[in-house]
Amino acid sequence: ASEGALVALSDVPEGVRDVLRRRLARLPEAAVSILRLASVVGREADVEVLTDAAEVDPDTVFDALEQGVAAGFLDEPSVGTVRFAHAIVRDTLYSDLTRLRRSRWHTRIGEALERLRPHDYAALAHHFAEALSTTTARRAVGYNLAAADQAVSRYAHDVAIGFLRNAEAAAKVLPADDRADAEEWVD
Repeated sequence: ASEGALVALSDVPEGVRDVLRRRLARLPEAAVSILRLASVVGREADVEVLTDAAEVDPDTVFDALEQGVAAGFLDEPSVGTVRFAHAIVRDTLYSDLTRLRRSRWHTRIGEALERLRPHDYAALAHHFAEALSTTTARRAVGYNLAAADQAVSRYAHDVAIGFLRNAEAAAKVLPADDRADAEEWVD
């Protein structure tokens, strides 16, 4: 975890990114696409969530993940979970996505989480906040408030503040009809 935080706070040299991109280019495009989707989930991804969020059949997802493992981009810390072998790999894949694609994929991952892990408020809050638009704002507000409540109950007040800030930002994006309700939620 500390390695991920350190890498996330620093810029990855462009030469390192170029080497990774050349290695990724050796994989089939379908595999790279699934690895990019996994990068949107985070450093570690639940295979069931990836399969649900992908717009391809499950076998294509599993083939892509196996190719990622064989190429050394992913490892399998436990059954049903993949993790990027290094935060730089995830960061390179994620940073190469356009904001439009990131937003769309965060929405898809959030929707998959709603179906599969509806009480994972922190993950739902993160993905809907990252996908923030007028169509996702209501869910971003609700999940961020729920995640803040959960954080407070665990005495993680600094984490709760982050969720509350996200809820406030999402409330500002709500359509005018919904804004009055949101002001009550955030207060």
